[in-house]
Formats: sequence, structure tokens, C-alpha cells
Amino acid sequence: MNILKLIRNFTLCISILSIVGCSNLPDMHDNAADKKTPVWEQTASKGSLKVNFLWAKPIAKGPLPTIMVHPGMLQNAEDMRGVLIDLANQGFISVAIDYERLVDGQWQTSTMPLRKKDEIDFIMDQVTQNPWVDSDNIGLLGFSLGGAHSLKIAENNPLIKAVVVYYPMTDFVRWAKSFEDDFILSFIVNQIKASYLDESVEHTDASHLALVSQYSAINFTNKIQASVLVIHGDDDKIAPVEYSKNFVKSLQLSGNQDSKLVIINKGSHGFNFERSEKSLESWFASLNWMSKHLGTDSKINPIIAANVKVDY
Repeated sequence: MNILKLIRNFTLCISILSIVGCSNLPDMHDNAADKKTPVWEQTASKGSLKVNFLWAKPIAKGPLPTIMVHPGMLQNAEDMRGVLIDLANQGFISVAIDYERLVDGQWQTSTMPLRKKDEIDFIMDQVTQNPWVDSDNIGLLGFSLGGAHSLKIAENNPLIKAVVVYYPMTDFVRWAKSFEDDFILSFIVNQIKASYLDESVEHTDASHLALVSQYSAINFTNKIQASVLVIHGDDDKIAPVEYSKNFVKSLQLSGNQDSKLVIINKGSHGFNFERSEKSLESWFASLNWMSKHLGTDSKINPIIAANVKVDY
């Protein structure tokens, strides 16, 4: 990575943190909490796509219901270690995934890595070849941009039975246009675009527009067969909750009646990674959704909280 790209990534990080904010609250998922849960890494590549996996599994006989986890922007699979361990404690084998693409002979993190169906098929093959995985019961869990990755994998994919996405990016074209007059957010949008254009001399503004359209789940709700739970805070300044309202409504109009939106009162972008009542409530809702649709018997009893509203 050259110095200009390093500066760009650093500035992008600072810009996002200035919006999300920093907190001294304890983490919701402790990456170092459990030393007994088996955790291991795996890497696989296909052409210009490299996939990094971090697995965690309970001490139990397989095959097991499986959850594929996608972190948000500026996060990687290792950052999801605590999430994986918490899922393992509920009886799921889980795998966090991040992506890189080959640029000028070097592997670089990619914002929108999933370009072709055969790349998604390759990822699914890597997951289902694990003997611990129950290929009949696979779910997806994604956060922010990771929600977009999860929904992209769910498109036309009968292997996926359930999806839970937190404050997902579902309409990149409209999202980018809405922030044209916001200095910080427009900067973030432009940096994401610049990173894509850097990947190849063949990439153009037109090809970027085509990619973000293809990556916008609002455009393929009729192709998502899995049951989808969307969890979104109503105080999200990065991905406003209106996008999730439109997305879930489109899912339901497309025939996916088993889809639901949970709105978190005063929830900001990334709210669920700080331990709080609303974080626990949303996590319990996620676990119950996965248990219901992946054929497990466990039932989590959530705290009754006044700051959660379910929209159907």
C-alpha cells in the first residue's frame, strides 16, 4: 500500500469515528473472554479474490447449525472473535469473513468484494466443505457494510435459511446522493469510490455505478428467499433507519412475509457493540431468530425493554 492510500484509509477511519463517536462503555462481545472455545483461521483464494475466515465452534458433535458473520467497514474477521465465541456458546458453529482483492500485485481490503456469482459459490463451498457445518441450516449475520455482504450472499441462494443484519447499507446509490451536501459523509462516499477505482485501470465511474447498484439489496429483494431480520437504531446518522424501512417493506411486497424490522430507540450506528440493555435486547432477538429458522431448540429469553419497537 503506498503512502497516499495509507493516508486515505487513516483519514477515512478518523471521519467515521467522528460520526460514530468513542465510548468508554464495556464491549458487548469480549474478544478475549473465552479461551476454551476452539477458534482457528483459514484462507482461500479464487482469481483476484482472497477470503479470510475465522472459525469458532462449540464443544459438541456435528454437523451444527452455522452462522456466517460479516464485520462492518474498517473491521476484519478477527474483530468478530467475541461474536463468534458468543455464538458458539449458544450451540452454533460460526465463521467471520473478510475479503481482499488483488491490486497491482498486492492484496488489498475491498469495500465491495463480491463481483460474480462464482465467487459467492466459491465462498459457500469453502463453508459447506467443513464437516462440522450443517449445510441445511446456514444463516448470515452482518453489521453495516457487512450487512450488504450478507444480503448479497443471500441473493438467489437456497442454502441460506436466515439472515440478521444490523443497520445495513441497502441502497448505495440513494445513500451516496443523500450526503452530497454533508462534508464528512460525502468524503467517506468519495473515498469508497476512489478505492474501487484504484483496483483496476478498467474501472470507471460507470462501472462503479453499476457495481453499487448490484450491491444494493433494495434492487434484489425479490431474489432473497431467506427469512430476514433487520435491526436498526432510529438515531443512526450514517445509515438512516428509513432505508431499512423501505427495504423490509420491499421484501414483504416481494412475497417474503417472514421478514421483520426491529427499531432501537436512540440507537446509533454500531450501538450493539457497547454493552447496554438495548444491545442485549437486540442480541437476544438475533439469537432467537437464528434458533427459530436454523432448527435449534434453544430459546433465549430477552430482557423486556421499553426502547425496542418491532415494525412488521
